[in-house]
Amino acid sequence: MARAQVAEGLTIASGIKPALAEYFMTNGKFPDSTKVGIRHTALGIDSEPANFEGSYVKQLKVRKDGSVEIKFKETTDASEQIRNKNMFLIPTPTDGSISWRCWCKALPESADPADANFLNCDGKLDDKLLPESCTL
Repeated sequence: MARAQVAEGLTIASGIKPALAEYFMTNGKFPDSTKVGIRHTALGIDSEPANFEGSYVKQLKVRKDGSVEIKFKETTDASEQIRNKNMFLIPTPTDGSISWRCWCKALPESADPADANFLNCDGKLDDKLLPESCTL
């Protein structure tokens, strides 16, 4: 059940990924305002993260590094395994396109995705719940 609920986050984010890719291809960077609403507006998407709500997803927001943070609800509607936890879609620009990876936490600005601290999901959304097609 929790895995299907995580998939809802990917479905909601699917409309934002093309906007991020287009913005990056046009501007050579992701929108990097310090304000979430301004980043969202630059992408042509709703400026309020809570307006991306679903049955299990509380909100969705684009971060300064172009990653998409999906926050799951705290209510008992959401499986205990995902309740009040986050997952992240992390973009990697390559040869005129963007590839996406899913993970249990955001990539720190100076971190290498292969770093053991980054790969450790203790206390976060269990990486076994992330779709295999987009995990690190």
